[in-house]
Amino acid sequence: MPVRWRAGAPGDLAAAPLICGLDAPAADGPFELSIAPPLELARRLDEGTLDLALLPASEIARRADAVQVVPGLAVASEGPADAILHLRVPLAEVRRIVSTAPGHAAELVAATLFASGGRAVAIESWSGPPEAALVAHGAVLVAGDDAWRLEAVAGRHSPPPLNLGAAWTELTGLPMVWWAWAARPGAIDRRTYGLMHAARTRGRRDLGAIAAWGPARGIALERTQAGLNGMAYRLGRRQLEGWNALRNAAHAQGLLPQPARLTFLRLGAASGCSVAAAARRVNIDSHTDVTRSPLPWHPGRE
Repeated sequence: MPVRWRAGAPGDLAAAPLICGLDAPAADGPFELSIAPPLELARRLDEGTLDLALLPASEIARRADAVQVVPGLAVASEGPADAILHLRVPLAEVRRIVSTAPGHAAELVAATLFASGGRAVAIESWSGPPEAALVAHGAVLVAGDDAWRLEAVAGRHSPPPLNLGAAWTELTGLPMVWWAWAARPGAIDRRTYGLMHAARTRGRRDLGAIAAWGPARGIALERTQAGLNGMAYRLGRRQLEGWNALRNAAHAQGLLPQPARLTFLRLGAASGCSVAAAARRVNIDSHTDVTRSPLPWHPGRE
């Protein structure tokens, strides 16, 4: 076990409650916390330069046979989230989406929804300012802080933007898991998990202080407060059902290989987290009604 656990996480405010204080010195086991974009986090976990990373749920699904999921902790939503598809053309005309957040789980959500409605869309990465993408392209996926920061432009164009979190929950009745902790097998023990759980406790307690960072990032304080209060920072039975619904639907549409079983850290009752035991009891690879056939979402519907 390393003296310092090498952890990585995204820099978006929606993820901040899960990493609250992890980078602070601690005598009982400090973390070396790196902030990086999603695909870099995944790459570094793959190559072994990180012990654990807060990864998009889609990236964990792609490497489920090589990582362990930390139970109980996630960034999830049941309704609107920080993932928005801005439109300058009717939804029925969308054939190509420009993504300003490469690697974000919102990309897989968008592709799955369109494919389930009978239409494949190409998703291309955009490396410039999101504002420029909104001007130049007909369908632009914006996620994370940029989604909240640019939400004010929603009323300037027709048709209205599509919040992917809200669309997913309206369709399935299930939450969406956006981020979860993934660890290299054997890298995390109960003490590490205790520190991570404590970080989540601090973060949920200090949502107001985290929201106060919003204006410095160009996000209205009221929007940041509403966004954080609308997220759920847990990985329980319903979140797992939503995660599996996405994995199975994406596989049905040829967007993911056959989903491997998610492997959870075995922390035991001594961890003090009832969700850990629940995660082991639930059949997380069972198909729900919504995933036995392509999702009945019709992106051409007005």
